[in-house]
Amino acid sequence: MRRTLFIFLAAACLAGSADAQTLQLRDGTSVPTLSLRREGDTLIAKIRTTGENVGELGYPLAGILRVDFPEPALLKTVPEAIDKGQADEAARQLAPAVAYYLPFYNVPGNHWKRLALLQLDALSAARRDKEADAAAAELGRLAGTDPEVFRTLKIRQAETLLRQGDAKKALDLLDPLVHDPAIPPAALAPAWVDQGAAWLTQRDYKAALLAYLRVPVYVPERARYMPAALLGSARAYMGLDDKRRAEDALNQLLSTYPAALEIPEAKQQLQRLTGGSADPSPGR
Repeated sequence: MRRTLFIFLAAACLAGSADAQTLQLRDGTSVPTLSLRREGDTLIAKIRTTGENVGELGYPLAGILRVDFPEPALLKTVPEAIDKGQADEAARQLAPAVAYYLPFYNVPGNHWKRLALLQLDALSAARRDKEADAAAAELGRLAGTDPEVFRTLKIRQAETLLRQGDAKKALDLLDPLVHDPAIPPAALAPAWVDQGAAWLTQRDYKAALLAYLRVPVYVPERARYMPAALLGSARAYMGLDDKRRAEDALNQLLSTYPAALEIPEAKQQLQRLTGGSADPSPGR
């Protein structure tokens, strides 16, 4: 089943980048193309001239209103794959699509930003931190002023601070985000998980629990973040000496998300909990 899914993903990726694009010029002209590449500030379009003849024409970016790129199927299939615990494979399948759209990153109509954000999410979920940091740096360099990218990079920065043991700075970064009413709850799921981990480090178990519980309460459909939220809430319950609820959270994690990366730690914590030696401090 897993192999079948990612054969499909690979085909979808190739289809999304290989289909013809249409240039929409500022003078109102539409130019169907067979393929497209970029040279500096010019798009080179391979077009059909007469009959079966094919030629190439250059179009300056200043004269292009947008390019109608076909929407890659990966934009729909990859989030579902990440939620199913297949982030590592999803990241590998995204790589060629991100590379294809990179030269067009600032051409209206391109899909680079959306694919690059998905790639960062997949790499983060797979805990491929070095590659995720590189992907985040590229996003920041090319699209750092975009509000969605800016928010995502702030959350990524908080995760880096947590890995470095600086929970206070991580909380300072996350606080404005989690209190911004303009940000939809679905986008805040990773911030809540990071906020919970930071509060665990500070041994503020009540604040940690409140942060973690926001994920199942507000965005239970974000399965990608549910295992971390359940494990974190179990740790917070341990810190509050609520053994029963800690066991319930760990058992829910084990039964609902058996393929999650958090499973080995959850099993270990459950054994320790039943043996009276559970550790509420955050782990990764």
